[in-house]
Amino acid sequence: MKILYVIPVTGNGGIEKLVINWAKFFLLQGHEIEILSFNKGINNEFSDFKVYFLEDIKSRGKSIREKLSLFFRDNQFDIVHSHVNLNNGVVAKTLFNSKHTKVISHSHTDTYSKFNSVASKIYHMFIYKWYKKYIVKYSDMLISCSIKSGLFMFGTKTNFEILYNAVDTKKFIFDSKSRSKIRNKLSISENEKVIIHIGRYNDQKNHNFLIQVFKKLLDEHPKIKMILIGDGENFIDIQFKIKQYKLMDNIILIKETNEINEYLSASDLFILPSKFEGFPISIIEAQINGLDCIISTNITSEVVINENVFSLKLNQSIDEWCKLISKVLYNEAIETKRINHSNIVSNEKFDLNYQIEALYKIYNRLENQNNV
Repeated sequence: MKILYVIPVTGNGGIEKLVINWAKFFLLQGHEIEILSFNKGINNEFSDFKVYFLEDIKSRGKSIREKLSLFFRDNQFDIVHSHVNLNNGVVAKTLFNSKHTKVISHSHTDTYSKFNSVASKIYHMFIYKWYKKYIVKYSDMLISCSIKSGLFMFGTKTNFEILYNAVDTKKFIFDSKSRSKIRNKLSISENEKVIIHIGRYNDQKNHNFLIQVFKKLLDEHPKIKMILIGDGENFIDIQFKIKQYKLMDNIILIKETNEINEYLSASDLFILPSKFEGFPISIIEAQINGLDCIISTNITSEVVINENVFSLKLNQSIDEWCKLISKVLYNEAIETKRINHSNIVSNEKFDLNYQIEALYKIYNRLENQNNV
């Protein structure tokens, strides 16, 4: 079976990590795996695969559809599994007349992006509606990372399958040696509390709000540290804000790393104040690691797999966010031991092996349709 994964960027985000896990498994099973990325990022794990970049495709026109048409003219696949939001519709429409390729459109978002004006919002909502029709009409299979994301992208009248973003549970178990290693590397003592946030620097992840909360938190806890892991279009702006607020001694920026599990073990609290999410895999990793988590109520409750997750609304005050953070970090009454939570997801919907088996069945079903 020849499989193509279409992704937004070759970075370290949740979609990319998910695809890499799948791709490695199917490669070991003897299948041919290739990747088409709309943008270039930094992640060495993609070097194991043949990767094409949309911007490198030389076509007469500059549109995505023209580039995709040229690409699929020269490259044939049995399965095309697309993870590029609304552009899933463009991928599916381009391949609609192909007799030997089955297209899967995968939803990873549950809301519209932020718009600069009412006119822009109306225009883009119209575009969303149009592209969603493309996705539903031209795809052979619809998959979503959560119920909420599926209803948003495919609508209430369309059948879709749920494939939760899963993780390698054993990899993210708390490890005291990793905790000491990372803390020594970052010159953080064991009695210092550490907050961690993992996410791409964009409006969705709400870094501006997070920095405001942390700045206020330092008034009460001046020795607290925060690790921010990620990269993205807003990185320079956030870096400038950190310098402007003189937070350089307390905030540690990690652009790219393949040691997320070790940084989680080194931390004491995971925080994710996102404006919207599809299904953030980072919070599953944090819960398996035994971390207490504070997230915004905009994130689907489907991600909560244990009792250590606390939620706040984004319209609640910064003081309220700081109060909850302090309570979780310093109040002995609710302190939790870093226990092994991998058993919670083992053989369940968030376990990587379980989900790969489900995906394998989907691919085989589609391939059998190709052979009819």
